[in-house]
Formats: sequence, structure tokens, C-alpha cells
Amino acid sequence: MIKNANIKIQKLNEEIKTLKERIKQREELLKERARSYQEIGTINYLDVLIGSQSFSDFLDRAGAVTTIITADQDLIQQHMDDKKVLEDKENEAKDLLVKLENYGESQKKLKSELDIQKKNKDDIMQSLKDKEEDLENEKLSLEEQNSLLDSQKEAIEKAIKIESEKKTQVATKKENEAKSTSSSIKANTNVSKKTKGVWTTPAQGRLTSTLGERWNKFHAGIDIANSADVPIVAAADGVVSRSYYSTSYGNVVFISHSINGQVYTTVYAHMDSRVVKTGESVSKGQQVGIMGNTGQSFGQHLHFELHKGQWNASKSNAVNPLDYISI
Repeated sequence: MIKNANIKIQKLNEEIKTLKERIKQREELLKERARSYQEIGTINYLDVLIGSQSFSDFLDRAGAVTTIITADQDLIQQHMDDKKVLEDKENEAKDLLVKLENYGESQKKLKSELDIQKKNKDDIMQSLKDKEEDLENEKLSLEEQNSLLDSQKEAIEKAIKIESEKKTQVATKKENEAKSTSSSIKANTNVSKKTKGVWTTPAQGRLTSTLGERWNKFHAGIDIANSADVPIVAAADGVVSRSYYSTSYGNVVFISHSINGQVYTTVYAHMDSRVVKTGESVSKGQQVGIMGNTGQSFGQHLHFELHKGQWNASKSNAVNPLDYISI
């Protein structure tokens, strides 16, 4: 459309130029004739006819007068026609220019709207991409959860077996005393005083965060911070159910414990490094890693969780570690 309009405007401008030149030439001719009339006076065509010497001369003079008058009328008519055509073509050219300007404005507006639509589309695509990445991360998290649950089963079975073997080795000769001691411990598994000696502090440092709501989320453990490269130790005897690098926990170790028939799980997260492997048996106080700042962490610290039962994604089994250990 724009190309055709520009071609038409160019053609109109050429025609307008030609008309202006023709009109200018004709105006010069008419001015010249007007000057001639002024110099010789007004022509009386009747005197010309009466002054004829014969009928033949009269006819000749009549024909000449008619020719002159007709020529003058034709010249003036052509001049008027050309001016009218010039005006029409100039108006047509102006109308086309206005249409082109309006079209240009509409194109700018359309382009602006398309740019907005493109931006909205890009935003939607980015949002979908972010959601896809979130889903992918969630998928990986689910894979981690399933792997943890599977490995916990094996570790718990092994921890229970180890505890059973230890009980057999330290069983007293008197069955009644052994039953009495076992009953006393089982009845008070939730009382820290009765479990004295079973648990130990996993790291030396200052307590910076406790179990509960934090930043509108449930903080399922405690944080122990220290600027030194302090060792992280197992809080109790148990079996390493998982030792790996997690996107959220960083370098993390999960340990399954069986204490007086009750299963516990401890978590040691954000460590700089790990020194135990999955499936390995550990003793209370044995080093499992070095305090660090890996995964989704802000500052060097140990994130320590204690679960009465298995660890799960909702962390519904989380209990307050401060009820079992002292900082």
C-alpha cells in the first residue's frame, strides 16, 4: 500500500510540475497579448468588418475576426481547465499524503500494541519456563525424598539390629532387673534426664535459630553457628541412611537411630564436607563432617534436625532438639 501510494504521489507531482510550467507559459502569452492591446488600443472588430472593400474581403475579414476571437476564448478556457486540473491533482496529492500519515500513525500504534503483546507473551513464556523449572526442581526433590525413604528403611533395620546386639551383650544375669531397667527407660523416652548419656551436642557454637515459625515457614530444627571449621559429630549411635549433596540441604548426612525401641532420625545439613558414607555405622560423638555454608544457606552454621520416627517431606515427626541435647 505505501509503495503504491508513494508511486502515485510521485506521478502526481510530475504532472503538477508539468501543469504549472504550462500555466506559467500561457500566463506569459496572455500578458504579452494584453500589452499589445494596450499599445494599439482597443480593437473594434466592427470597424474591421465595415472597412472591407468587397464581399470577398468582408468574408476574409469575418473569418479572421472569428479565428482571433475563438483563439482567445480557447486560450482562456485551456488556462482555466489547466488551473482546475492543477487544483484537483494538488488536492489528490495532499489527500494521499494525509492518508499516508494516518496510515503511518496507525502502523506505529499497531506496532506499539504488537510490542506490548510480544512483551506479554515473553512474560508468559518466562513465567511458564520458571514454572517448568520449579516443577523440575520439585521433581528432583521428590526423587530425593523417595531415595531417602528407601534408604531409611534399610538403615533403621540395621540400627535396630545393632541395638539388639548391644542389649544382648550387656544383658545382666537377672532377667527381672533387665526387664525393670528396660521398662523404666521405655516409659521415659521423652524425658531428657532419663536419656542422659544417650545424646550429645552435634557441634560447638552459638544457637542462632530454634525450632518453629521463621520467615513464614516452619523451621524444623535448630541452627548452631561458628566461624571456625568445627567438626560435626553424630548426636547418638546409629546408621547413616544417606550421605550426599542436596540442592537445599547442601552437604547433608541423615542418621537413623534406634534408642530403647524408639526410632529417631537426625539430620546434619549445610556442611562444608562429609566424612561418612551411606550405610556406615557411627557411634555417638563420631565425626560426620565439617561445619559449612552449602546449599540454601546464609552464613556458616549447622542446621540440625531431630525426628521422632522417620524423616518425611512434611517434617511432621520433627521434635525440638533442645529437649534432648544442651547447647
